[in-house]
Amino acid sequence: MKLRIFALPYAGGSAGAYRAWVRMSRVGIHVAGIEYPGHGMRMDEPLETDIRQLTSGVADRLEQELDSEYAIFGHSMGATVAFELVRELSRRGARRPVHLFVSGAAAPHDHGGDSGFEMSDRGIIDRLQKLGATPRELLEHPELRNHIVNVMRADGTALGNYCPGTREPVDVPIIAFGGTDDPLVAPSALEEWRSWTTRNF
Repeated sequence: MKLRIFALPYAGGSAGAYRAWVRMSRVGIHVAGIEYPGHGMRMDEPLETDIRQLTSGVADRLEQELDSEYAIFGHSMGATVAFELVRELSRRGARRPVHLFVSGAAAPHDHGGDSGFEMSDRGIIDRLQKLGATPRELLEHPELRNHIVNVMRADGTALGNYCPGTREPVDVPIIAFGGTDDPLVAPSALEEWRSWTTRNF
């Protein structure tokens, strides 16, 4: 049986970010990208500006699919959602993932109420251009640009307001990934995730 990995996208991203990972199915892994409301194929739904509400919605969608071994992966904002998702599923008594993979993200207590970018339209566009992750053509199209800005603002608000609450670690092994040239999260900051699991790190 294949290991399923539920993959949660970064701020402004969609499940499509993991489309290329489908090739992993050849080595016994099935990757399923998770779509947030207001993003990608769910763009007609209202955006969510609260991490816990977002997490609860994801848990509602996944809870009936956890009948076999699985793992959860999240990149950047997705790592925060992934961590809270593990917590939420545990509270519901659902089957636990065999691993939590976090990538390019500070540990829960290191957010400091900061979205990581200026929330004005210009600030969001400047950020997207600096990261180079959004094609220029999309930002030059008024309707698409407005949608992208609104999605980024909602995600930024969710991150900016996020607080992990009690220092309650998860009973799931955590593996943290990062890049030596990541301008947002230093490799040394990834070590902070160690305190958020009672299992291996």
